[in-house]
Amino acid sequence: METLQKLKDIINNSSLSDEDKKFWEDNIIAPAKENSRIAESMFLYLDNFPNDIKWVTDFSRRKIEAIKKGDEKELDKILEEEEKKLSSIG
Repeated sequence: METLQKLKDIINNSSLSDEDKKFWEDNIIAPAKENSRIAESMFLYLDNFPNDIKWVTDFSRRKIEAIKKGDEKELDKILEEEEKKLSSIG
């Protein structure tokens, strides 16, 4: 759980709004307690690209909303955007 704590520290020490921090706690941190790979992948990315925290938050929020709505077309669009962004940094 050391990685989970490091991820929480990144979020809590960030310039994100309280609303965004709550989003992280409810939608990323809480599930990561059951599946440590969630925390690991998020931590590794944000540890290397801390300035992308708002981008990661926005994309995560959009993906979760699309999944909740069952909007596969929107989810595909979001995933395509995410893939472009990630391939541009790799």
